[in-house]
Amino acid sequence: MAANFFSRSRLWVVSALLLVLVTGSAFAKDPTLKERVTAIAGAGKTIAVVYWPSFYSGEVSDSSGSLARTTLFTGGAIPASYSAIGQTAVESFNKGFSVTAFSPVDAAKIPMKQSWTGEKTPEWTALDNELFVSVGLFVRENLIRNRDGSKNVKLSVLAKIEIMENSVDKKGKKESSVLKTLNASVSSKAAPATGTVSTQADFEKVIPTDSLLEELKTAVDHEVAKYVAKQ
Repeated sequence: MAANFFSRSRLWVVSALLLVLVTGSAFAKDPTLKERVTAIAGAGKTIAVVYWPSFYSGEVSDSSGSLARTTLFTGGAIPASYSAIGQTAVESFNKGFSVTAFSPVDAAKIPMKQSWTGEKTPEWTALDNELFVSVGLFVRENLIRNRDGSKNVKLSVLAKIEIMENSVDKKGKKESSVLKTLNASVSSKAAPATGTVSTQADFEKVIPTDSLLEELKTAVDHEVAKYVAKQ
């Protein structure tokens, strides 16, 4: 009788321990972004921040909105001064997470690949970093034709900030994925234009492309700070 009692007791204890282990593993949570950043910083590793000038286009539309936007040009040269946006992102992330792990990496050191849309994008798996940040810059010039025959030009700039990770799938293949996307965008006021406006140089005469740089820096810092504060 006593032997059976102790056997049942041991069985109950073992079952209880197994239940605790299974329950604990079932409710185990993945580390938060803040925990991952802290761990990487604590290990003396870096989190790459890659600025890359992504796309520059010019379009034409009318003020009533009845005319569909027509592309005037694509592939314009984004001013080199906008590379400062990458450094702004570095400083904002380091400040927000209270680390120094976020570090700029030259996009020229990363091979490019062609996406399914035909656009060229960085081959992110070439990075050795577990976590990294992509800062893509998109510039759009818009020529607006008014009903009275006058024309206006408006400049819009978007910094697309993607927090990404590199991981290995079940087949052992390295892959990249986006964890979070932050959009910092600024636009100019409409400026009157005369004569022909169809090329990047024409738009530049009306509104200098880099005229929104400082405003965009502020927008990037704001978006990063707002996101990090929620982590």
